[in-house]
Amino acid sequence: MKEQHRKRAHRKDKDHNRRNISDREWHAMLIQWWDHIIRIIARCLVAFAVLCVIAQALLLQPDIREWLCPVEELEGIPYAKTIQRE
Repeated sequence: MKEQHRKRAHRKDKDHNRRNISDREWHAMLIQWWDHIIRIIARCLVAFAVLCVIAQALLLQPDIREWLCPVEELEGIPYAKTIQRE
C-alpha cells in the first residue's frame, strides 16, 4: 500500500517537473483561477438580482402584467365557475 502511494507521489512530482512548475507557481495559478471563477459567479449573481428587480418592477404595470400573466384574471375565481363561463 505504501509503495503504491509512493509511486503516485512520484508520478505527481514527474508531472510538475515535466511542466517546470514549482509548487508556489502552481498554487499561485490555482488562486488566480479561483479568483477568476468567483468574479464570474459574483457577476452572474448581481445580474440575476438586477433582472429579478426589473421583472418585479414590470409586474407593477397593468398592461405588462396582463401580457406576462394571462391567467391572472382567473385568480380568486372558483374552478367550477370558470368551466360554466366558457
